Amino acid sequence: MFFRRIPVVLFKCSIAWHNLFERRDQFLTALMAIAFVVFLMFSQLSFRYAVSSTSAAFIRELDADLIMVHRNRRVSHLEITFDQSRLYQARGMAAVKNAYPLYITLGSWRALNAREERPIRIFAFNPEYPVFLTPEIKRAQLSLKTSYTTLADSRSKAVYGSLNSGIQAELSGHSVLITDTFTLGSNFVAEGNLIMGDQTFFNLFVSQPSGIAGNIRASPQQVDLGLIKLKSNADIEQVVQALNQELPTDVIVKTKQRLLEEEAKFWIRSTAIGFIFEMGTGLAFVVGIVMVYNIIYTNIDENVPQYGTLRAIGYPRLYLIQVVLLQSMTVAIAGFIPGFWLSVLLCRLISNATGLVLSTSSNTVHLVFLLTMSMCLISGFLASQKLRRLDPADVYG
Repeated sequence: MFFRRIPVVLFKCSIAWHNLFERRDQFLTALMAIAFVVFLMFSQLSFRYAVSSTSAAFIRELDADLIMVHRNRRVSHLEITFDQSRLYQARGMAAVKNAYPLYITLGSWRALNAREERPIRIFAFNPEYPVFLTPEIKRAQLSLKTSYTTLADSRSKAVYGSLNSGIQAELSGHSVLITDTFTLGSNFVAEGNLIMGDQTFFNLFVSQPSGIAGNIRASPQQVDLGLIKLKSNADIEQVVQALNQELPTDVIVKTKQRLLEEEAKFWIRSTAIGFIFEMGTGLAFVVGIVMVYNIIYTNIDENVPQYGTLRAIGYPRLYLIQVVLLQSMTVAIAGFIPGFWLSVLLCRLISNATGLVLSTSSNTVHLVFLLTMSMCLISGFLASQKLRRLDPADVYG
């Protein structure tokens, strides 16, 4: 049975291939249209990915099993702190190996000889603690014991001026020295990042306004994130449950993965940014259906005599519709390839220019390919309705 159907399938493919290549200009137009729509969908989804991934990029780099935050701190850039004594309490649990404080705020950066100040995100911790997983930070963090020194993100935007090692600049009214660089990337809160020792952080920001709301951090005991390391044999979920039961209700302990998911969800679901990019993807999909429909319909109209002949010699309407759907699948695959590579090039150019992490991840590739195939099949099916009404008598009458 299978081998008997091979000639039938090959005949369908030959008709579809002939109809597409009979008018090469039309075929190229179809490829360009699909590649353009693929490019639009990739760009929208890549920006959507950048929104969620860049805001939480630093969380992925934290050397922690669990993370403690104030219960009302729904997203990392909100400066709602908790008392460091909560970390001392967490250390008292048998399964906890250690707990470190991490401080986060926004400061104002001004390059030497520059007039304009720009907000820059700051992370601070005790240089003796293994807080970050990033090799560049681990290698250079001991230099942060010196007062008024900092590490600078090499992927910060060019508006901050040179951020190379040895550069001096002004941070929130104080002169600081860049001792080394690391790689993280900007986000939608700030376009650059700094890392400094906790003593420098206290000198700069305790009792001074900082952050988005300009709040005053009254004491070094005010911690933004608590990084908890567990012993090797500890059950993470059990420890999370135990800590949340024993600690006061002003704090909550979460797994690192849960915090990452909540951060991404905030930007995608709780702000207009995610909706805008999702709507852009949907509009590109609809535009693609209309464009491909017009191309396939025109191709069918030009080959009506051929389809009429097939109907006259006994081929059913379903057979003709399958030929059209094969054409749609062919142009979908052929148009997806240039659209994909154009999108990869765009992501690299924008990433280099802005510091945002735009990536054509495997999930994005699979989703766009599925959308492209669906778009072309829907267009082909709608255009093939002309064949449902086809009567050989009308063609040769």
